[in-house]
Amino acid sequence: MKQVFLQFGDSNFIRAFFDSIVHELNKKEPTGSVIVIQPHRSGRVKELQNQSNLYTLVLRGNTKTGCVNKKEIINCISESINPYVDYRNFSELYKRDDIRFIISDDKSDKWHAGSDEEITAKPPENIAGKITAFLFKRFKHFKGSSDKGIILLPCEDVVNNGELLRNAVIKTAKYWCLGDGFLKWLDTSCFFLSTVCDRIVMGFPFGESQHIEKEMGYSDRLIVEAEPFYRWVIKGPKKLARDIPFIKPYLNVLYTDDLSYYCEIKDKVYKETLTFIYLLKTLLNAKNFSEICKDRLYSKFIKNMVFHEILPSVKDVGEKHIRDSENIIERMNNPHIVDEKSFILTNGSVSPGHSFLETARQYMANTGKAPVHLIFSFAMRIYFCSKDKYIKDLISKDVFVRFTNKAWKVVGKSTRGIQLLSRKIIDSRLVWERRDTKDIKVIRRLLQLFIINLTRLGPRKSIERVVLRKKGRK
Repeated sequence: MKQVFLQFGDSNFIRAFFDSIVHELNKKEPTGSVIVIQPHRSGRVKELQNQSNLYTLVLRGNTKTGCVNKKEIINCISESINPYVDYRNFSELYKRDDIRFIISDDKSDKWHAGSDEEITAKPPENIAGKITAFLFKRFKHFKGSSDKGIILLPCEDVVNNGELLRNAVIKTAKYWCLGDGFLKWLDTSCFFLSTVCDRIVMGFPFGESQHIEKEMGYSDRLIVEAEPFYRWVIKGPKKLARDIPFIKPYLNVLYTDDLSYYCEIKDKVYKETLTFIYLLKTLLNAKNFSEICKDRLYSKFIKNMVFHEILPSVKDVGEKHIRDSENIIERMNNPHIVDEKSFILTNGSVSPGHSFLETARQYMANTGKAPVHLIFSFAMRIYFCSKDKYIKDLISKDVFVRFTNKAWKVVGKSTRGIQLLSRKIIDSRLVWERRDTKDIKVIRRLLQLFIINLTRLGPRKSIERVVLRKKGRK
């Protein structure tokens, strides 16, 4: 019997990532299809239905074997449902014997919150509520049969996404008083596996869509553009490995019992590099990512930051770290990564998260020096948030952008104002959870200097000063 993958999500990312993996799998070994559930009241299901659940994936970028420019119709979606319009069809899915997997990709910042609604809501608003309701109805319908459990593979870009989803479902089940039998079934028959997803997705090719449609010979309002590279790492017990259909030699899907390396390389190297290039490209009004990567000054800055500051902060760094970091930098050198308004929200965030200070302080502990390139990259994020024209699409969705932009408006751009701004941001729980002050003074002093330079001199001259800075200076 072919499997059905129940997918809560219809974003550009999940269609360019998970659905393309299922498509590739089916070409080699016909395995199953995807049922797409629109996760929120606004979404892409109507457009999918209008196109018979077909859309075009455009892969463009550099690989080890050369430049790729490939277009392919993705045909693995068998059905797409908007539960807010067609609740009856959605509510009957729990009866399907062929559903074994649930995939989730919720771009909202509350995807992991427990639902405050009743299970009778049509449907519950958030994904945790929808999934809990589905699982409970399935549990009741199949009378708690252990072989009707579900494997859940969340693709949200957060660490331990499987554990977070599991906690959200359990919290919702307890709030709804669904009983100990259901909780036991969740614990013994359902598996919430954490994953790490990696692919640069450029989204809909605004400005090029008409040319692409003319080239293809048909209209497509759901074209999604991405780089050729992808990697999906799934963490789970060995006993489940044989049940995961994606573990194939021709798919870059890995199964492991430890995600720490993949989380670290993505959080520290991939996100820092991608965000820095994106911000610099936007501020300089460069044509694409490749224009930044091919500039000798900017290229040297990026390599210094990655190989001389980020990697030295990593415990037990080895050839694998170096190889993957080189691959990430090469992937960024892609002339097809241009400025789409949804790009940074799809692939990352302006926020440095808590990893910035962790990385900086670990580097300082290991070397006795301050990571000037990494601190400058943080300063770039803060400087970027002062530019209203660049952040209008981000300010409502990125809490760091909103917080920092508001701080800029309060303190102004004087030297004293920037000193206050640096202190306010570096002490924020958006950046740092712990309250100790070790090494913070050094980081804050350099952060102030770099923001002042960016404000007075602009990005290029400021970067020149960092790259030419005397080695070992604290």
